[in-house]
Amino acid sequence: MWNSPKVENGLGKRYQVEDLAVLITPMTILFDSRYLTPLKDMASEAILGSLDDEEFIFAWYQVFQALLEDIPVPAEGHTGIQEAIVADLLTNCCEQAIDETSFADGLDLFRQSAWQSIERLLISNNGQEMPSVLEKIGFNPAQEHPHLSPLLTRDVWHQLILGDGGLFDEFFWDTDWRLGGIMDLPPDEAHKLAKLTGIDLDVTHGLAHTPSPEEFATAEKYIIGLIHSREPDSQPSGISDADDESIPF
Repeated sequence: MWNSPKVENGLGKRYQVEDLAVLITPMTILFDSRYLTPLKDMASEAILGSLDDEEFIFAWYQVFQALLEDIPVPAEGHTGIQEAIVADLLTNCCEQAIDETSFADGLDLFRQSAWQSIERLLISNNGQEMPSVLEKIGFNPAQEHPHLSPLLTRDVWHQLILGDGGLFDEFFWDTDWRLGGIMDLPPDEAHKLAKLTGIDLDVTHGLAHTPSPEEFATAEKYIIGLIHSREPDSQPSGISDADDESIPF
């Protein structure tokens, strides 16, 4: 994740909160669910399985700062854990959106959130340019409540969020963090393979940052502010922890 692989200037792409509904909605649910189930037990990415809840929340904080704030992109790139955080949230939203297609009770939170990001990040020129999967099914993005269209089947949702040309490609060049087997090799062999494949093990498979109490308090406050910024009465545009008044409560 270089803030966005679609920007090749080395500075990274910055987003608006509205762009990231596909990430913020699942994070909101997970943030509340952590009191019942540890976040690592709900993670879809293996590399996140060693994190405790405080490390998880601090990683969320790092990721959303990178996506929303005008802070430098790390010279060595974002860590595998930070990249996996984004992939985990995308996967969670995709699974929940797909599940919603099976219900007849009108639940559409995840489909609506995913569609908001799809519309803002993948569809341009008033619907004249769309992901190929939507073009193939003759989808009209201008229809009322497009996210509820029966044309958006389980397979289509998966393609839009996790498939080629979907939201996954908005954030990632590769999935090196998933090559966990490299860490099971003897050190010399692991470093030879890493060098051959261009993987920086210290970055891609480095340990999560364990926050101090002060760092965790800052991260938690930021995440809560980000969650609140998605509420109907707020006016999200970006979050900054530099000024408490910028975090809506």
